[in-house]
Amino acid sequence: MVLAPTRELTIQIYKEFLILSENHISIAPRVKFLRKSHIPKDEAGLKNLTQSTEILIASPLKMGQLCELFPTIRTIETLIVDEADKMFEMGFLEQIDQILVNLPNQASIAKYMFSATM
Repeated sequence: MVLAPTRELTIQIYKEFLILSENHISIAPRVKFLRKSHIPKDEAGLKNLTQSTEILIASPLKMGQLCELFPTIRTIETLIVDEADKMFEMGFLEQIDQILVNLPNQASIAKYMFSATM
């Protein structure tokens, strides 16, 4: 999972993943960015999203909404927080905490924070 502070940045990251996976046709369809229309409504929708997604890119607000609907998302192996300094400046710490609390295997999740200004 990749978290970015804005919808625009999630789309930009998504497009970069598609460019990087151009020569690997099997990877491109498994990269998704979470937007309002992709938030599942039920357990079947969540199962479909998690089984068909290798890399999920989202803003903290959208991922927080997903975590509210489905409190225990178990399939996260790696969490990347992009533009971490901006996330904290913009007040997304609460949403990131909410996301982490909802990950039952958080001790085994690899967590990375990136920032262009640090």
